[in-house]
Amino acid sequence: MVKSLTAMALLLALWAALSASAGGEELYTVSANYPVRVLVEGVEKATPAYVGAGELVCAPELVYLDEGSRIVFTGWEGVGRDPCVRAHGNLTAYYVREYLVHVYSEPPALRRSMWVPEGTLLELDYPEVYEESEGVRWVFQHWSWGEAPFQPSNRIYVAKPLRLEAHYAREFRVLALATHGVRANGSGWYREGAIAVLAAPREVYAGNGTRLVLAEWVTAGSVPAIVLPQSSPGVAVLEVRGPHTVVAIYRVEHLVSATGPQGVIFGGWAGEGEEIRLAAPEHIQLGPDARLRFAGWAGVEGAASPELRIRATGPLRIEALYVRQYLLTVSSPVGAGGAGWYDEGSRAVVVVPENLPANVFVRRRLNGFTGDCGDCRHEGGRLALVMDGPKSVTAVYSHEPDAVNLGILAGAVAAGAALYASGRRRGAEAEGRHRARAPQPRQPGHNYFYHAA
Repeated sequence: MVKSLTAMALLLALWAALSASAGGEELYTVSANYPVRVLVEGVEKATPAYVGAGELVCAPELVYLDEGSRIVFTGWEGVGRDPCVRAHGNLTAYYVREYLVHVYSEPPALRRSMWVPEGTLLELDYPEVYEESEGVRWVFQHWSWGEAPFQPSNRIYVAKPLRLEAHYAREFRVLALATHGVRANGSGWYREGAIAVLAAPREVYAGNGTRLVLAEWVTAGSVPAIVLPQSSPGVAVLEVRGPHTVVAIYRVEHLVSATGPQGVIFGGWAGEGEEIRLAAPEHIQLGPDARLRFAGWAGVEGAASPELRIRATGPLRIEALYVRQYLLTVSSPVGAGGAGWYDEGSRAVVVVPENLPANVFVRRRLNGFTGDCGDCRHEGGRLALVMDGPKSVTAVYSHEPDAVNLGILAGAVAAGAALYASGRRRGAEAEGRHRARAPQPRQPGHNYFYHAA
Protein backbone atom coordinates (compact mmCIF):
# COMPACT_ATOMS: atom_id res chain seq x y z
CA MET A 1 0.00 0.00 0.00
CA VAL A 2 2.81 2.40 1.01
CA LYS A 3 4.76 1.47 -2.14
CA SER A 4 1.68 2.20 -4.34
CA LEU A 5 1.24 5.63 -2.78
CA THR A 6 4.91 6.37 -3.18
CA ALA A 7 4.82 5.45 -6.84
CA MET A 8 1.74 7.57 -7.41
CA ALA A 9 3.37 10.49 -5.65
CA LEU A 10 6.46 10.14 -7.84
CA LEU A 11 4.33 10.16 -10.97
CA LEU A 12 2.48 13.29 -9.89
CA ALA A 13 5.72 14.98 -8.99
CA LEU A 14 7.20 14.06 -12.34
CA TRP A 15 4.15 15.42 -14.14
CA ALA A 16 4.36 18.66 -12.20
CA ALA A 17 8.04 18.96 -12.91
CA LEU A 18 7.53 18.43 -16.61
CA SER A 19 4.80 21.03 -16.65
CA ALA A 20 6.97 23.51 -14.82
CA SER A 21 9.91 22.79 -17.12
CA ALA A 22 7.71 23.43 -20.08
CA GLY A 23 6.94 26.85 -18.61
CA GLY A 24 10.67 27.65 -18.15
CA GLU A 25 10.72 27.53 -14.24
CA GLU A 26 13.68 25.73 -12.43
CA LEU A 27 12.41 23.01 -10.09
CA TYR A 28 14.03 20.83 -7.40
CA THR A 29 12.97 17.47 -6.00
CA VAL A 30 12.21 17.00 -2.26
CA SER A 31 12.32 13.34 -1.14
CA ALA A 32 12.78 11.27 2.05
CA ASN A 33 13.75 7.74 2.99
CA TYR A 34 10.30 7.36 4.61
CA PRO A 35 7.02 8.65 3.20
CA VAL A 36 6.50 11.93 4.99
CA ARG A 37 4.68 15.17 4.25
CA VAL A 38 6.72 18.37 4.13
CA LEU A 39 5.69 22.00 4.23
CA VAL A 40 6.57 24.04 1.18
CA GLU A 41 6.07 27.72 1.92
CA GLY A 42 3.51 26.59 4.52
CA VAL A 43 1.68 24.25 2.20
CA GLU A 44 1.78 20.57 3.10
CA LYS A 45 2.97 18.29 0.32
CA ALA A 46 3.69 14.59 0.20
CA THR A 47 7.11 13.46 -0.76
CA PRO A 48 8.50 13.28 -3.30
CA ALA A 49 7.60 16.87 -4.05
CA TYR A 50 8.94 19.50 -6.47
CA VAL A 51 9.68 22.98 -5.31
CA GLY A 52 10.91 26.09 -6.94
CA ALA A 53 14.33 27.57 -6.33
CA GLY A 54 14.54 29.42 -3.04
CA GLU A 55 11.32 28.07 -1.61
CA LEU A 56 11.27 27.24 2.13
CA VAL A 57 10.92 23.53 2.80
CA CYS A 58 10.30 22.17 6.33
CA ALA A 59 10.50 18.49 7.16
CA PRO A 60 8.63 17.09 10.21
CA GLU A 61 10.94 16.19 13.11
CA LEU A 62 8.80 13.28 14.38
CA VAL A 63 6.35 11.08 12.61
CA TYR A 64 4.47 8.39 14.59
CA LEU A 65 3.77 5.41 12.42
CA ASP A 66 1.86 3.24 14.87
CA GLU A 67 1.83 2.36 18.57
CA GLY A 68 5.38 2.03 19.75
CA SER A 69 6.91 2.99 16.43
CA ARG A 70 8.08 6.36 15.03
CA ILE A 71 10.62 7.96 12.72
CA VAL A 72 12.90 10.77 13.75
CA PHE A 73 14.37 13.41 11.41
CA THR A 74 18.15 13.26 11.38
CA GLY A 75 18.90 15.92 8.70
CA TRP A 76 19.02 16.89 5.02
CA GLU A 77 21.56 15.12 2.92
CA GLY A 78 24.46 17.45 2.39
CA VAL A 79 22.62 20.41 3.90
CA GLY A 80 22.36 20.04 7.68
CA ARG A 81 20.14 19.11 10.58
CA ASP A 82 17.86 22.13 10.47
CA PRO A 83 14.45 20.81 9.48
CA CYS A 84 13.63 24.01 7.52
CA VAL A 85 15.87 24.93 4.57
CA ARG A 86 15.69 26.93 1.28
CA ALA A 87 15.68 24.85 -1.85
CA HIS A 88 18.80 25.54 -3.93
CA GLY A 89 18.96 22.04 -5.22
CA ASN A 90 17.43 18.68 -4.74
CA LEU A 91 16.68 17.86 -1.08
CA THR A 92 16.60 14.46 0.61
CA ALA A 93 15.36 14.14 4.20
CA TYR A 94 16.71 11.26 6.23
CA TYR A 95 14.80 9.59 9.08
CA VAL A 96 15.61 6.90 11.62
CA ARG A 97 13.00 4.47 12.80
CA GLU A 98 12.71 4.08 16.57
CA TYR A 99 10.83 1.62 18.73
CA LEU A 100 9.45 2.21 22.20
CA VAL A 101 11.09 0.02 24.85
CA HIS A 102 9.43 -0.31 28.29
CA VAL A 103 11.54 -1.66 31.14
CA TYR A 104 9.37 -2.71 34.09
CA SER A 105 10.67 -3.59 37.56
CA GLU A 106 9.16 -3.96 41.01
CA PRO A 107 11.03 -0.94 42.41
CA PRO A 108 9.24 2.02 40.83
CA ALA A 109 12.45 4.03 40.67
CA LEU A 110 13.98 1.52 38.23
CA ARG A 111 11.12 1.58 35.74
CA ARG A 112 12.09 3.14 32.41
CA SER A 113 10.58 3.95 29.04
CA MET A 114 12.76 4.93 26.06
CA TRP A 115 12.79 5.22 22.31
CA VAL A 116 15.52 3.13 20.75
CA PRO A 117 16.64 3.23 17.09
CA GLU A 118 15.81 0.15 15.08
CA GLY A 119 18.59 -2.44 15.03
CA THR A 120 20.24 -1.20 18.23
CA LEU A 121 21.86 -3.67 20.60
CA LEU A 122 20.58 -2.11 23.80
CA GLU A 123 22.79 -2.37 26.89
CA LEU A 124 20.84 -2.48 30.16
CA ASP A 125 22.88 -2.10 33.37
CA TYR A 126 20.77 -2.47 36.47
CA PRO A 127 21.98 -2.64 40.08
CA GLU A 128 22.26 -6.02 41.72
CA VAL A 129 20.95 -4.44 44.94
CA TYR A 130 18.85 -1.32 44.98
CA GLU A 131 18.54 0.52 48.32
CA GLU A 132 15.09 1.99 48.38
CA SER A 133 15.13 3.47 51.89
CA GLU A 134 16.49 2.80 55.35
CA GLY A 135 16.05 -0.89 56.00
CA VAL A 136 14.37 -1.60 52.61
CA ARG A 137 16.16 -2.91 49.54
CA TRP A 138 15.50 -4.78 46.32
CA VAL A 139 17.68 -7.69 45.17
CA PHE A 140 17.90 -8.57 41.48
CA GLN A 141 16.44 -11.93 40.44
CA HIS A 142 16.27 -12.16 36.62
CA TRP A 143 15.22 -10.50 33.34
CA SER A 144 12.17 -11.61 31.40
CA TRP A 145 14.44 -12.21 28.40
CA GLY A 146 17.66 -11.10 26.75
CA GLU A 147 21.18 -12.37 26.21
CA ALA A 148 21.99 -12.55 29.94
CA PRO A 149 18.65 -12.87 31.73
CA PHE A 150 20.22 -13.93 35.08
CA GLN A 151 22.67 -11.07 35.33
CA PRO A 152 21.89 -7.45 36.27
CA SER A 153 23.63 -6.35 33.04
CA ASN A 154 21.72 -7.52 29.95
CA ARG A 155 21.63 -6.89 26.18
CA ILE A 156 18.68 -6.99 23.79
CA TYR A 157 18.36 -6.43 20.06
CA VAL A 158 15.65 -3.87 19.29
CA ALA A 159 13.69 -4.77 16.16
CA LYS A 160 10.20 -3.97 17.39
CA PRO A 161 8.42 -2.34 20.34
CA LEU A 162 9.42 -4.16 23.51
CA ARG A 163 8.33 -4.65 27.11
CA LEU A 164 11.15 -5.98 29.23
CA GLU A 165 10.89 -6.93 32.92
CA ALA A 166 13.65 -6.79 35.48
CA HIS A 167 12.44 -8.81 38.41
CA TYR A 168 13.52 -7.88 41.94
CA ALA A 169 12.67 -9.30 45.34
CA ARG A 170 12.09 -6.91 48.22
CA GLU A 171 14.03 -7.50 51.44
CA PHE A 172 13.80 -5.89 54.84
CA ARG A 173 16.53 -5.50 57.35
CA VAL A 174 15.90 -7.07 60.77
CA LEU A 175 18.02 -5.86 63.65
CA ALA A 176 18.40 -8.10 66.68
CA LEU A 177 19.59 -6.05 69.64
CA ALA A 178 19.92 -6.69 73.35
CA THR A 179 20.26 -4.58 76.46
CA HIS A 180 23.29 -4.45 78.76
CA GLY A 181 25.68 -5.02 75.88
CA VAL A 182 24.61 -8.60 75.24
CA ARG A 183 25.00 -9.77 71.67
CA ALA A 184 21.91 -11.12 69.92
CA ASN A 185 22.09 -13.21 66.75
CA GLY A 186 19.91 -13.15 63.67
CA SER A 187 20.38 -9.63 62.33
CA GLY A 188 20.32 -9.38 58.54
CA TRP A 189 18.23 -8.97 55.41
CA TYR A 190 15.14 -11.11 55.02
CA ARG A 191 12.82 -11.47 52.07
CA GLU A 192 9.36 -10.05 52.58
CA GLY A 193 7.13 -12.67 54.21
CA ALA A 194 10.03 -14.82 55.35
CA ILE A 195 10.33 -16.17 58.90
CA ALA A 196 13.17 -14.68 60.88
CA VAL A 197 14.60 -16.56 63.83
CA LEU A 198 16.50 -14.46 66.35
CA ALA A 199 18.44 -15.83 69.28
CA ALA A 200 20.08 -14.53 72.40
CA PRO A 201 21.56 -16.27 75.44
CA ARG A 202 19.03 -16.98 78.17
CA GLU A 203 21.55 -16.16 80.88
CA VAL A 204 24.76 -14.20 80.90
CA TYR A 205 26.95 -14.40 83.95
CA ALA A 206 28.67 -11.14 84.77
CA GLY A 207 30.68 -12.64 87.62
CA ASN A 208 30.76 -11.95 91.35
CA GLY A 209 27.24 -13.25 91.87
CA THR A 210 25.52 -11.15 89.18
CA ARG A 211 23.85 -12.39 86.03
CA LEU A 212 21.60 -11.17 83.23
CA VAL A 213 18.43 -13.12 82.49
CA LEU A 214 16.48 -12.72 79.25
CA ALA A 215 13.05 -11.49 80.26
CA GLU A 216 11.28 -10.75 76.96
CA TRP A 217 11.59 -9.65 73.33
CA VAL A 218 10.11 -6.28 72.35
CA THR A 219 9.92 -4.35 69.08
CA ALA A 220 11.47 -0.92 68.93
CA GLY A 221 11.43 0.00 65.24
CA SER A 222 9.01 2.11 63.22
CA VAL A 223 7.35 -1.06 61.92
CA PRO A 224 6.12 -3.21 64.81
CA ALA A 225 6.89 -6.90 64.64
CA ILE A 226 4.70 -9.67 65.97
CA VAL A 227 6.96 -11.99 67.93
CA LEU A 228 5.48 -15.47 67.98
CA PRO A 229 5.49 -17.16 71.40
CA GLN A 230 8.11 -19.85 71.84
CA SER A 231 8.81 -22.42 74.51
CA SER A 232 12.35 -21.14 74.84
CA PRO A 233 12.73 -17.48 75.87
CA GLY A 234 16.10 -17.38 74.15
CA VAL A 235 14.49 -17.53 70.68
CA ALA A 236 12.29 -14.97 68.92
CA VAL A 237 10.40 -15.95 65.75
CA LEU A 238 8.64 -13.36 63.60
CA GLU A 239 7.23 -12.97 60.12
CA VAL A 240 9.08 -10.22 58.25
CA ARG A 241 6.66 -7.53 57.08
CA GLY A 242 8.94 -4.54 57.13
CA PRO A 243 12.18 -3.25 58.61
CA HIS A 244 12.02 -4.51 62.20
CA THR A 245 14.11 -3.85 65.24
CA VAL A 246 13.67 -6.44 67.97
CA VAL A 247 15.33 -6.01 71.36
CA ALA A 248 16.04 -8.71 73.90
CA ILE A 249 15.34 -7.19 77.31
CA TYR A 250 17.54 -8.49 80.07
CA ARG A 251 16.92 -8.33 83.80
CA VAL A 252 19.80 -7.94 86.23
CA GLU A 253 19.75 -10.52 89.01
CA HIS A 254 21.97 -10.93 92.03
CA LEU A 255 22.76 -14.07 93.94
CA VAL A 256 21.38 -13.91 97.47
CA SER A 257 22.42 -16.45 100.08
CA ALA A 258 21.05 -16.38 103.62
CA THR A 259 22.09 -19.13 106.03
CA GLY A 260 21.71 -19.95 109.68
CA PRO A 261 22.55 -22.73 112.11
CA GLN A 262 19.72 -24.83 110.73
CA GLY A 263 20.84 -24.47 107.12
CA VAL A 264 19.69 -22.31 104.21
CA ILE A 265 17.12 -19.64 104.97
CA PHE A 266 17.08 -18.23 101.43
CA GLY A 267 19.12 -19.18 98.41
CA GLY A 268 18.62 -18.03 94.85
CA TRP A 269 18.62 -15.14 92.41
CA ALA A 270 16.73 -11.90 93.00
CA GLY A 271 16.08 -9.14 90.51
CA GLU A 272 17.80 -5.79 90.78
CA GLY A 273 15.94 -3.75 93.40
CA GLU A 274 13.68 -6.64 94.37
CA GLU A 275 12.67 -6.74 98.02
CA ILE A 276 13.62 -9.91 99.85
CA ARG A 277 11.95 -10.96 103.09
CA LEU A 278 13.93 -13.14 105.45
CA ALA A 279 12.81 -14.63 108.75
CA ALA A 280 14.98 -16.46 111.25
CA PRO A 281 13.72 -18.17 114.44
CA GLU A 282 14.32 -16.11 117.54
CA HIS A 283 15.40 -19.22 119.45
CA ILE A 284 16.65 -22.62 118.36
CA GLN A 285 16.31 -25.27 121.04
CA LEU A 286 19.34 -27.54 121.31
CA GLY A 287 18.07 -29.47 124.31
CA PRO A 288 16.17 -28.97 127.54
CA ASP A 289 18.87 -26.71 128.99
CA ALA A 290 20.69 -25.34 125.91
CA ARG A 291 19.53 -23.18 123.01
CA LEU A 292 20.63 -20.57 120.51
CA ARG A 293 19.44 -16.97 120.69
CA PHE A 294 19.21 -14.78 117.56
CA ALA A 295 21.81 -12.02 117.79
CA GLY A 296 21.65 -10.26 114.40
CA TRP A 297 22.55 -10.56 110.71
CA ALA A 298 26.05 -10.68 109.26
CA GLY A 299 26.36 -8.96 105.88
CA VAL A 300 23.66 -6.40 106.62
CA GLU A 301 24.25 -3.28 108.64
CA GLY A 302 21.89 -2.27 111.40
CA ALA A 303 19.64 -5.33 111.23
CA ALA A 304 18.75 -6.63 114.69
CA SER A 305 15.31 -8.12 114.18
CA PRO A 306 14.82 -11.78 113.20
CA GLU A 307 12.58 -10.52 110.39
CA LEU A 308 14.55 -8.73 107.69
CA ARG A 309 13.51 -6.82 104.58
CA ILE A 310 16.28 -5.91 102.17
CA ARG A 311 16.53 -4.89 98.52
CA ALA A 312 18.90 -6.68 96.21
CA THR A 313 21.20 -3.98 94.86
CA GLY A 314 24.10 -6.38 94.54
CA PRO A 315 25.14 -9.89 95.50
CA LEU A 316 24.26 -10.65 99.13
CA ARG A 317 25.80 -13.16 101.46
CA ILE A 318 23.87 -13.00 104.72
CA GLU A 319 24.22 -15.10 107.83
CA ALA A 320 21.90 -15.24 110.80
CA LEU A 321 24.07 -14.93 113.90
CA TYR A 322 23.21 -16.77 117.07
CA VAL A 323 24.58 -16.87 120.60
CA ARG A 324 24.53 -20.10 122.59
CA GLN A 325 22.57 -19.89 125.82
CA TYR A 326 22.45 -22.15 128.87
CA LEU A 327 19.67 -22.59 131.38
CA LEU A 328 20.35 -21.79 135.03
CA THR A 329 17.98 -23.65 137.35
CA VAL A 330 17.76 -22.53 140.99
CA SER A 331 16.01 -24.58 143.67
CA SER A 332 15.18 -22.91 146.96
CA PRO A 333 12.47 -23.58 149.56
CA VAL A 334 12.06 -19.87 150.09
CA GLY A 335 12.31 -18.61 146.52
CA ALA A 336 15.28 -17.24 144.62
CA GLY A 337 16.26 -14.77 141.94
CA GLY A 338 18.55 -15.27 138.94
CA ALA A 339 17.15 -18.40 137.34
CA GLY A 340 16.78 -18.31 133.54
CA TRP A 341 18.71 -18.34 130.24
CA TYR A 342 22.14 -16.81 129.97
CA ASP A 343 24.50 -16.26 127.03
CA GLU A 344 27.48 -18.54 126.97
CA GLY A 345 30.33 -17.04 129.01
CA SER A 346 28.14 -14.41 130.67
CA ARG A 347 27.94 -13.86 134.46
CA ALA A 348 24.86 -14.94 136.37
CA VAL A 349 24.02 -13.97 139.96
CA VAL A 350 21.75 -16.10 142.11
CA VAL A 351 20.13 -14.25 145.02
CA VAL A 352 18.37 -15.97 147.96
CA PRO A 353 17.49 -14.67 151.45
CA GLU A 354 20.15 -15.55 153.95
CA ASN A 355 17.93 -15.78 157.11
CA LEU A 356 14.17 -15.76 157.38
CA PRO A 357 11.58 -17.25 159.75
CA ALA A 358 10.07 -20.59 159.00
CA ASN A 359 7.39 -20.00 161.73
CA VAL A 360 7.04 -18.04 165.01
CA PHE A 361 9.57 -20.03 166.97
CA VAL A 362 11.85 -21.47 164.21
CA ARG A 363 14.11 -19.58 161.74
CA ARG A 364 15.75 -20.79 158.43
CA ARG A 365 19.41 -20.06 158.03
CA LEU A 366 21.23 -20.32 154.68
CA ASN A 367 23.95 -22.89 154.96
CA GLY A 368 25.16 -22.50 151.35
CA PHE A 369 24.62 -23.82 147.83
CA THR A 370 25.07 -27.14 146.18
CA GLY A 371 25.10 -28.16 142.54
CA ASP A 372 26.97 -26.80 139.49
CA CYS A 373 28.65 -23.96 141.34
CA GLY A 374 32.19 -25.13 142.00
CA ASP A 375 33.10 -24.21 145.58
CA CYS A 376 29.67 -22.51 145.79
CA ARG A 377 31.08 -19.56 147.67
CA HIS A 378 28.51 -16.82 148.20
CA GLU A 379 28.25 -13.47 149.91
CA GLY A 380 25.11 -12.75 151.86
CA GLY A 381 23.01 -15.05 149.75
CA ARG A 382 24.50 -13.83 146.42
CA LEU A 383 26.15 -16.49 144.33
CA ALA A 384 28.06 -15.49 141.15
CA LEU A 385 28.41 -18.01 138.30
CA VAL A 386 30.06 -18.03 134.85
CA MET A 387 27.65 -19.67 132.41
CA ASP A 388 29.91 -22.04 130.53
CA GLY A 389 27.25 -24.71 130.43
CA PRO A 390 23.86 -25.63 131.83
CA LYS A 391 23.79 -25.25 135.61
CA SER A 392 21.51 -26.33 138.40
CA VAL A 393 21.97 -24.81 141.90
CA THR A 394 20.16 -25.61 145.13
CA ALA A 395 20.04 -23.30 148.15
CA VAL A 396 20.50 -25.33 151.37
CA TYR A 397 18.86 -24.10 154.56
CA SER A 398 18.91 -25.32 158.23
CA HIS A 399 16.28 -24.71 160.99
CA GLU A 400 17.10 -23.22 164.43
CA PRO A 401 14.94 -21.87 167.31
CA ASP A 402 14.13 -18.22 167.52
CA ALA A 403 15.43 -17.19 171.03
CA VAL A 404 13.59 -13.93 171.12
CA ASN A 405 10.26 -15.39 170.32
CA LEU A 406 10.86 -18.33 172.66
CA GLY A 407 11.74 -15.98 175.56
CA ILE A 408 8.60 -14.04 175.03
CA LEU A 409 6.69 -17.28 174.93
CA ALA A 410 8.27 -18.53 178.20
CA GLY A 411 7.43 -15.28 180.00
CA ALA A 412 3.94 -15.44 178.75
CA VAL A 413 3.58 -19.03 179.95
CA ALA A 414 4.97 -18.21 183.42
CA ALA A 415 2.69 -15.26 183.79
CA GLY A 416 -0.22 -17.39 182.79
CA ALA A 417 0.69 -20.09 185.30
CA ALA A 418 0.97 -17.60 188.19
CA LEU A 419 -2.32 -16.08 187.32
CA TYR A 420 -3.86 -19.49 187.16
CA ALA A 421 -2.51 -20.48 190.63
CA SER A 422 -3.70 -17.22 192.18
CA GLY A 423 -7.11 -17.76 190.78
CA ARG A 424 -7.34 -21.23 192.21
CA ARG A 425 -6.48 -19.99 195.77
CA ARG A 426 -9.07 -17.31 195.67
CA GLY A 427 -11.62 -19.81 194.52
CA ALA A 428 -10.82 -22.19 197.35
CA GLU A 429 -11.12 -19.50 199.99
CA ALA A 430 -14.44 -18.38 198.66
CA GLU A 431 -15.75 -21.91 198.67
CA GLY A 432 -14.73 -22.31 202.35
CA ARG A 433 -16.57 -19.24 203.46
CA HIS A 434 -19.63 -20.37 201.61
CA ARG A 435 -19.66 -23.72 203.32
CA ALA A 436 -19.34 -22.13 206.78
CA ARG A 437 -22.52 -20.16 206.35
CA ALA A 438 -24.50 -22.98 204.93
CA PRO A 439 -26.98 -25.00 207.47
CA GLN A 440 -25.81 -28.34 208.74
CA PRO A 441 -27.75 -31.42 207.67
CA ARG A 442 -30.20 -32.93 210.27
CA GLN A 443 -29.28 -35.94 212.23
CA PRO A 444 -31.87 -38.54 212.93
CA GLY A 445 -33.57 -38.04 216.37
CA HIS A 446 -32.76 -34.31 216.57
CA ASN A 447 -35.19 -31.40 216.22
CA TYR A 448 -34.00 -28.57 214.08
CA PHE A 449 -35.49 -25.16 213.88
CA TYR A 450 -34.78 -22.91 211.03
CA HIS A 451 -34.38 -19.23 211.65
CA ALA A 452 -34.03 -16.81 208.95
CA ALA A 453 -31.00 -14.68 209.28
